[in-house]
Amino acid sequence: MTDRDSRLQRTVMATDAEWERITRAAGMELSRFIAQRTLMPDALPVEVLRRAVREVLVLTRLEERHLREAGAGGA
Repeated sequence: MTDRDSRLQRTVMATDAEWERITRAAGMELSRFIAQRTLMPDALPVEVLRRAVREVLVLTRLEERHLREAGAGGA
């Protein structure tokens, strides 16, 4: 693996309806689903896990802001 390969960012794109179906099937909120799927142990390097945690935290904050803006947030 080259240095460039290890630095490529990956994304998952889905429509709101697709995310809704995924989270309904998983039986949990989107941020929890992403965190669980991202952090499942499978011998990933520590730096990969750290980066995933940071990115999940950002996604969680975005979801919280979206809920607040929609008037559904409690915080």
